[in-house]
Amino acid sequence: MRAIAASDAHAVSRLLDMSPALVLASIDVGATRHEASTYYLDDIQHYVYAGDTALHVAAAAHAPDAVRTLLVLGADVSAGKQP
Repeated sequence: MRAIAASDAHAVSRLLDMSPALVLASIDVGATRHEASTYYLDDIQHYVYAGDTALHVAAAAHAPDAVRTLLVLGADVSAGKQP
C-alpha cells in the first residue's frame, strides 16, 4: 500500500510478482481514533482502515494505472463493502 501511495510502480510490480495474493489481501487493523498515525499514508494524505485493500489505496491515490493493474490481476471491487 505504501508503494502504491508513493507511485513506485516498480516496487508494486515486484511485490505483486513475489506475492500475488496481495491483490486480494485486506488489512486486518487500520486507523482508529486511538491509533491513527501508523496507518497514515503521507504521500496521498490518506488513512488506511481495517478492510482496505490495495485497490482502495490505488483509488485514493488517484492512480489509474495501479487500479487497472490490480483489476486485471483480479482485485475485488466489492471488497470491504458492508452487506
